Amino acid sequence: MIQLQRFFRSIYEDNADRKPGDRRSLHRDLVRYLANRLVQPLERMLVRTHRDPSVPLLFIVGVPRSGTTLLYQLMCTHLDVGYVSNAMARWWMAPIAAARFRSPLSQESRPLSLASDLGRSEGPDGPHEFGWFWQFHLHHEDNDDLDADELDARDFRSAKAELEGLAGYLNRPLVLKALVHVPYKITWLKAQLPQARFIWIHRDPVFVGQSILKAREDRFADPNRWLSVRPRDVSRWTSRSPYEQVAHQIVDLTAAMNRAFASLGSNDGLHVEYDRLVRQPDAELRRIAEFSGADVRLDTGLADLELETRNLMRLPSEDVGVLRQLLSNSK
Repeated sequence: MIQLQRFFRSIYEDNADRKPGDRRSLHRDLVRYLANRLVQPLERMLVRTHRDPSVPLLFIVGVPRSGTTLLYQLMCTHLDVGYVSNAMARWWMAPIAAARFRSPLSQESRPLSLASDLGRSEGPDGPHEFGWFWQFHLHHEDNDDLDADELDARDFRSAKAELEGLAGYLNRPLVLKALVHVPYKITWLKAQLPQARFIWIHRDPVFVGQSILKAREDRFADPNRWLSVRPRDVSRWTSRSPYEQVAHQIVDLTAAMNRAFASLGSNDGLHVEYDRLVRQPDAELRRIAEFSGADVRLDTGLADLELETRNLMRLPSEDVGVLRQLLSNSK
């Protein structure tokens, strides 16, 4: 009961502040929770059958609004990888069971849309961040940068078994993107999951900041409402201006990822530039495929793929100057 209360308290923390059409339904989600519980005996059997720690786990990381969703969609479309779809994500306690009945890999073709709404892909086969899985196992509360003692208190064994079981069942590198739960824990996750590899996509922080501010308006109609990953000292920034909050969020998370990537070997960490990915998607995805240990799917039109940049300045020039200055001062 305590776990149930903690889980729903965390995932409903921002529900009252969302626009009416974007709010969750407690009745529906409780039904889903109970359905997940009922499937767990089958899931445990599937984990024992399919678990394979040798299959690579590929984590996409970056600051919010840096192109992580686009990269996720492109990898799932053009590379022969496994991933958690929107349909599968409803079964956060039983992802292997969900994959047996609704894996996008079982379809003859996977024409995925590159459209998204605040990181959410379209359609049942669109890639999902699987945030409830991570929250269920890591139960973040006040912030997303857990310290060593807090991480030691988490029992990650069942999450590790689930990820290795899903990768083994799909029998191909498993791509994961969970920006709230992963980027602050890269070093810790690498220790838990030696087969993990991390792909960090970089984007000009001014465009990132602009996009976060717009996303706050889109989700909450309030630029002061915090969105996405929370630094450890987030409580000290809630009374600051939106521009100050966003600059600190970007700089603090970037610094944490820089420290983590400095400890990774060349086979475990890859840097991708958003601008280059948009200009040369064929070449960049082939480079990512080589790093990931994944084959390039030849039936998806990768060679002819053309992308449009989202790096278009929409803020007034004086606000751009303020944001640049704050980003510089926060370093």
